[in-house]
Amino acid sequence: MIDPKAPAEAGIKLASLGNLRYNEMMKEALEKEVKFREAKHLQTLESNPLDARDIAMFEMFGREGFSPEQRRAYILKQAQEDAPIPAAH
Repeated sequence: MIDPKAPAEAGIKLASLGNLRYNEMMKEALEKEVKFREAKHLQTLESNPLDARDIAMFEMFGREGFSPEQRRAYILKQAQEDAPIPAAH
């Protein structure tokens, strides 16, 4: 005979696993936010605060899921594009 409680118990187990994964994702997001705020604070202490463009860039990195290598390449490219062109003599 099929146990009538089995589907409900299975559903509860799946819901618990879903909640666990959600909690893990929220913990990771919170940890990233804390690290960003700490880095932002350190930049301010070093008299080099992040401006709106910097903050938008880091938000984009998170939103787009850039790897550390992709972040570095993006920053280097932006630095090269922003560098002044030397004057011809």
